[in-house]
Amino acid sequence: NGVAIEDIDPLRPWLAAHTIGEASDESRGWGGETAENVIAAAALQAGKEVRSEFAFQEDIIEWFGRMTAQQSLEFMRFTLDEILAPGSDEIAKFDAWARGDTKPATDWIANARRAYPAFYEATLIKRNRDWVARFDSVVSEKKNAIAIVGLYHLVGPDSIQENLSRMGFKVRRV
Repeated sequence: NGVAIEDIDPLRPWLAAHTIGEASDESRGWGGETAENVIAAAALQAGKEVRSEFAFQEDIIEWFGRMTAQQSLEFMRFTLDEILAPGSDEIAKFDAWARGDTKPATDWIANARRAYPAFYEATLIKRNRDWVARFDSVVSEKKNAIAIVGLYHLVGPDSIQENLSRMGFKVRRV
């Protein structure tokens, strides 16, 4: 994937995993312009406020840096497992989601919960709960808003929608 072992050897596991994952995405042609970047740019051009969980590169580093040793190790295992999986599997999950079929992504998230419990706790359960609290404050401001999150935050028992439903919000797919 274009990353030499000597380049990542001195890195903490989470940073090595991030580096390897980014290189893999680039080699598969998945790097570059993300939906988040395109939508955020359009919002800014329209004069809308844009907020981000990780407004600066330092925020990402700080978040990953707070991972426990177990979470960091599981992130490395997760990354390697994702790299070794056929790219067509990932594309199929997103295509199914676009058709309204949540089963492939839900199955994937159930497997991730079993295989990487500490990493799952940090990246899905805690982040989804934190986001829902922020969504509640946005709603109280009575402003139009859009939240852009990854697919895996939208499926399973710990999804954003499940958290919102537990708070009393009515959630529906549009």
